This record gives sequence, C-alpha cells and structure tokens, in this order.
Amino acid sequence: MTASSNPIGVYATGDMSGERHAQFYREAEKQGLEAYINKFKGTKITADMVNKSAQQFGVDPIMIAATMGMDSSMGTKGKGARNNNPGNVGQFDSLDAQGITVKGYATLQEGIDAVSINLAKRQKALGMVSK
Repeated sequence: MTASSNPIGVYATGDMSGERHAQFYREAEKQGLEAYINKFKGTKITADMVNKSAQQFGVDPIMIAATMGMDSSMGTKGKGARNNNPGNVGQFDSLDAQGITVKGYATLQEGIDAVSINLAKRQKALGMVSK
C-alpha cells in the first residue's frame, strides 16, 4: 500500500486526515516499523504487536503504526494512552466534553486490533486491496 492510496481520509476527521496521515505514513515507511515505533518514548506498543494485528486483519502494518503515531503518539498521549485505544477508535472530544464515557479496551493489543479492524473496513468499503 502506498501513502497515495491511504484510507485515512475517511478514517479521521478535521486536521487529523488526508495529507497529514500520508506524512506519518511516509515517515514510518522510511524509518521501518520497529524504528518508527521506538521513536515514541514510553510507548508500550511493539512491532510484534502491530505485525500480529496486521497479519490477522490484512492491513499494512505501516498504516496501523502511522495511524497510532498520529492519533496518540503511539499510545503515549491523550485519551488513547489512558484507555488502551492508541488509534482513538470511537473516541471524540465532543463526547468527552458531554461527560459520555469514551471507548477503551481491556488490553493494548485489543486497542491495536481495533485500529486494524477499522482500517480494514474502510479499505473494503473503498474497494482497496489490503496488504
């Protein structure tokens, strides 16, 4: 998969979409998965966790890592760091502001899998072939 065929435009909204995600993707692709993940100090996410999810759901591991890098600095910042949701799947600031509990996962692997499932669904909806 290339950054130009990136499904993030329909995955995220606002400033966290399109070309910005493509920049994260290109950076991760250039550095390699493990080096890209490890640049986020304090992350508990590993390349093995991402590869496991990528293989299970048929999604490019670089795409998964780029999404988590953009959305939560690889699970180290924001809501994603507090509730095992490094892709901020189903989380919206507007819900949080209204006192509505945001979605979280029991384990970090479940949160990574949620990113993969979301990306796989969006790729399928767009008729894209997963890696």
